[in-house]
Order: sequence, then C-alpha cells, then structure tokens
Amino acid sequence: MVRPPRPDEKVTVRFGLQGHYHICGRDRGRSAKKLWQESGIAPWLRERTPLLWYNDTLIAAVGVFVTKEGEADEAKLMIMQEKNNPADGVAELFRTVSDQ
Repeated sequence: MVRPPRPDEKVTVRFGLQGHYHICGRDRGRSAKKLWQESGIAPWLRERTPLLWYNDTLIAAVGVFVTKEGEADEAKLMIMQEKNNPADGVAELFRTVSDQ
C-alpha cells in the first residue's frame, strides 16, 4: 500500500529506474540494480515494470516494492496490477481505500 498523493503532487507512471533508493522494510538504501536483483525481477522485465512517481519522487515499483517516501499510514492507495493477456501489456488500477 502506498500513501495517496498530496494535492500539490503530480502523479506519473514511468519506466526505467536508476539511482539509489530506500524501500520499506530495509534499514538502508540500495541501488536500483540491487533492488531489482533482490526482488527477483529478471533484467528483461525491469524496463517494463511501471514506476509510480509523485513529482520527482519515486513512490513504488508496481507489484514489487514501496519506497519510504511512499509508505502509507491511515489513508492508503491500493495499486492493483491486472494482466488479461501478457502480450497485450499491463493495465494498472488505482483506488483509495480506508481502514474499517
């Protein structure tokens, strides 16, 4: 689960990741290459994995990890990845959920 964007944050989905990031559940940051390796994402799929950004801040790699900056508290945004036919690509559905 990721936090919903603030009103002043522009939401974008991008592909291709480079740099150093801190993800939830880890004590220190790691390079993008290490994150992909530790998550078991094959090299040919890394460029095809959708990345959720708020402004210029990486929030999550859909279905793989959430960064510390994207960590949810009470209000949560659920990201669902739907694959009808892998040859057709991936469609993402975003919706806000609340704890009940």
